[in-house]
Amino acid sequence: MLLAHTLREAFQDGLGEYKMLRGDEAYKGRFASEAREVLTMAIGRGVRGRAGVRVAVAAADHAALARTLRVGLGSARWRALGGAG
Repeated sequence: MLLAHTLREAFQDGLGEYKMLRGDEAYKGRFASEAREVLTMAIGRGVRGRAGVRVAVAAADHAALARTLRVGLGSARWRALGGAG
């Protein structure tokens, strides 16, 4: 209800696009005509900065793999294998 109200007000104020951020929650499909990919870019300056970016990328890859496995296996099997959440 609140989302519908904020969308209506935003477009009445002349907004051309309303971003719902990341995630593929079902309710977003009722309001969106298309999905857009959210990209994050990071550039490390110096040795420490580049190392930090590599650690962040590895952590994001690990989290994405864990989400994929959790969805593919189902929550119960995922937890049985030692997965959290």
